[in-house]
Amino acid sequence: MRAEVLAAREDVRRQVAQASVPPASLAYNDAMQMALQGHDATAIAHRCGIARAEADLVLALARNRRPGA
Repeated sequence: MRAEVLAAREDVRRQVAQASVPPASLAYNDAMQMALQGHDATAIAHRCGIARAEADLVLALARNRRPGA
């Protein structure tokens, strides 16, 4: 029984180490890419599964990142 617990613990540790980027971060990375490509907040929110207000914030951040903005 102890060996099974230790094996399960090691398996969880390995899985956590492999998950270096949380899924939410991926959604925001995709949202930023869409914003930089010129998509609107509604499209970003729908495609990335984030709230419209969050998409608006991503757009504001993207405007600040563009050269000459």
